Amino acid sequence: MIRENVAIFETMKRVADGLSNAMGKNCEVVLHDFSDLSASLIHVAGDLTQRQIGAPITDLIFKTYKDKGDQAEDLTGYRTIFNGRIMKSSTTFLRNSAGQVIGCLCVNLDVTDFLNAKAALDEFTHFSADSSQSPERFASSFQETLESILDETVAEMGKQPATMDKDERLEFMRRLNTREVFVFKGAVNQVARLFGVTRYTIYNDLKEIREADLV
Repeated sequence: MIRENVAIFETMKRVADGLSNAMGKNCEVVLHDFSDLSASLIHVAGDLTQRQIGAPITDLIFKTYKDKGDQAEDLTGYRTIFNGRIMKSSTTFLRNSAGQVIGCLCVNLDVTDFLNAKAALDEFTHFSADSSQSPERFASSFQETLESILDETVAEMGKQPATMDKDERLEFMRRLNTREVFVFKGAVNQVARLFGVTRYTIYNDLKEIREADLV
């Protein structure tokens, strides 16, 4: 069985290299060996997340594997963020002939520039409508509500946060502040993650726009 597992991982390394080369610099493919979850990363093709061999499993994959074990289902097309860049990610669990999950192959695609292009195209295909009242959000948690507001504000700006300059970031922050997003616990950290900056940068931005509004 060990020999079989080794053969599977060797094959997947070639698959990872092939996918990364085909997709280009916006793609990263990584391979995890679950025999040691604390140092599961055994192969990296691409450099989006700047991880090195021996890095641990991610929290999402760890939770899925621990909850489902050998019955874990593949995760496809979910959104992740690294340094403010938006990635579309997919995880395929690898099994040996006994049906045991032995690792996974993860594909991360940086779609930040595509989202910016989409926003630019939407400007041409947008139809005017009565927007005098914001839509009500029926979220099941504050996290969902916050993500909805952030997505809505990104759409208004027509540009992804990772590609905004400081003036654009301040305008983004001003719009969030107007919506009183920052009265909620955890909002600063979430916005900092979206931009790929520290929470102290967000606090400084808030101070700057609030002082400007008082002038």
